[in-house]
Amino acid sequence: MKVMKRILAALLCIVMCISMAGCGGQDKSWCVKDGDEQIPVGIYRYYLFLAFDEAAALVSDKEEVLKATIEGTPAEDWIRNRALDYVRCYLWINDKNEELGFELTEEEIASAKNNTAYLEQNTNATFEDLGISTSSFTKAYGEYNIKFKKIFDYYYGEGGEKAIGKEELRELYCADKCVYEYIFANITETDATGKTTTMTADEIAEVKETLELYRKQVEMGACDMKAAASALGIALGIGGEPPYAAGVTNFMYENFTAEFVTNLKEMDIFEARVIESGDQLMLLYKHDINTAFEKTYEIPQDRLDLMLELKADEFTDWVLEQARAAKADIKVNEAAIKEFKLSRIVTDDIKMGLYDAEADE
Repeated sequence: MKVMKRILAALLCIVMCISMAGCGGQDKSWCVKDGDEQIPVGIYRYYLFLAFDEAAALVSDKEEVLKATIEGTPAEDWIRNRALDYVRCYLWINDKNEELGFELTEEEIASAKNNTAYLEQNTNATFEDLGISTSSFTKAYGEYNIKFKKIFDYYYGEGGEKAIGKEELRELYCADKCVYEYIFANITETDATGKTTTMTADEIAEVKETLELYRKQVEMGACDMKAAASALGIALGIGGEPPYAAGVTNFMYENFTAEFVTNLKEMDIFEARVIESGDQLMLLYKHDINTAFEKTYEIPQDRLDLMLELKADEFTDWVLEQARAAKADIKVNEAAIKEFKLSRIVTDDIKMGLYDAEADE
């Protein structure tokens, strides 16, 4: 979310900057030429935003991004070089799709347009204003992601050059994930005036005792967690089912409490526990991660998404190597590239890096 806010802030800033840019006599509508194909400058500008935020992730939050040095290179040069590399990847992925006879279906084209429109609507500014046409953005973002997945599946899918065996995939999937279900009951009460108070110790003990009753039933197999949620609504007298959730987590993105994380990691498979998590009591249940893996593996799209989750970074680096070699001699339109000043996209709230060096000390 933090990265997205930075991108949107940068985009909004560009609106003012584009109107100030001079037109000049040269054709600045394209960024690179690959054979007879001219790539719209808007594609380069979109990748420039991505490169800026990639750079920010490598720069200390105590340092301004554009004043930093990244991998021995001034940040501005690094960002521009990275954006051009992304253009090379765009060209290589397109060529590879054509070589293998992969074409976008009508459904995939519609999906690319919808994904583009969604992000465009959330910028509060049109990409046309930013020098990025909707067509360019759709190609660089929506269509590219679909084509990327097709080539990824070609290499990593069954029979591919980089194919991942089922057991290797299982090991990677199960290494740091847990499957859970939980039901929680609040231990606070809010009156008609909006004032919130914590239950008394006796009231909390009563709720905990009720949850313990259903914990035993779940562990014995007398009912599952969804049935327990329905029954608990009546037992606790809350006029409906208590909040219930289920999922698979690697603990990286969800905002779980420390109590939740510690207990889930400690628990055995098929164990249920009643825990106190924040201002709630929770009935927590841990499933077999292997069962979740089998369900994921049997569905082609889910299996592809899993492989992407585990291997997309590795594949992206490999594509970058291939693209740099195959597209080393593309003609760069320096006038169009240099016209766009990086300093114009930086506002006070995005000028600093994102890397928290102190957290690693």
